[in-house]
Amino acid sequence: ARQGPLVTAIHFVAETLAGVPSLVLGLFGFLVFGSLLALGTTRLTGALTLLCLNLPLAVRLYEDALASVPRDLREGGLALGSTKWHMIRTVVLPSALPGIVTAIILSEGKIIAEAAALIFTMGTSNPGNVFTLNPLIGSDNLTIRIWYVQTLGAGAVDPKAVNSVSAGGAAVLILVLLIINLGARGIGRVIQRRVTAA
Repeated sequence: ARQGPLVTAIHFVAETLAGVPSLVLGLFGFLVFGSLLALGTTRLTGALTLLCLNLPLAVRLYEDALASVPRDLREGGLALGSTKWHMIRTVVLPSALPGIVTAIILSEGKIIAEAAALIFTMGTSNPGNVFTLNPLIGSDNLTIRIWYVQTLGAGAVDPKAVNSVSAGGAAVLILVLLIINLGARGIGRVIQRRVTAA
């Protein structure tokens, strides 16, 4: 299908962002979201920066998942008298669902493992032992905490303790990613069964 100017512009922006290192995007997020929009080093600044960082990968993966649906299925749905929206909802999305779930898993894996951009935008401070969902406070995540412990613990009295804390944090991070990935796969299978059965 012929691409309009909006799709061409989105592809250009996504491909340009894909080549930018995460450290540079972290500085961009700090300058634009933190300074220009006066959000400071907060969770919201980090989330907006991660959105910019992850957008190219997500756009490309979602587009590939939707493009992988055979043209015959689309035309068959329309030939049976379905409206375009009904065909998209009942034919295209169920067929593309495995690719969409894969895109979500790859995107969340990249977000969870990101540290460089978040150091600039979210900071390295921990709000303490208080659980809060406030997006306008500084915070850290497990990846930043691992980096922080390794960086500050380089000259520690007990380097084994520093390495143990970092290794434990990395193991927890890998375990969380594994649980999220398996959960997303399971949810994707259940949704696909329900959608294709309808």
